[in-house]
Amino acid sequence: MKLKYTFAISEVAGQTVAVPIDSGYGEQGIIKTNETGAYILNLLKEDITIPQIISKIKEDFETESEEALEATVNKFIDSLKAADLLI
Repeated sequence: MKLKYTFAISEVAGQTVAVPIDSGYGEQGIIKTNETGAYILNLLKEDITIPQIISKIKEDFETESEEALEATVNKFIDSLKAADLLI
């Protein structure tokens, strides 16, 4: 799976945001997220699986328990799917 649209991810006034930069999603607005969400969005610029996302997070961050990490990633992915942002 990967993002359906192109986003620029940046920190604005202490908040991490993903701003759509191509047509198709612009009217939906900006996505506000935390550092982990921004990391996942960056990974989703390329085709990647949920287990690969979890593995990369574990490589680059001190993480909570495996079960909590899986739940966090799945919840974030579900929210992206609900917003029709993934292909």
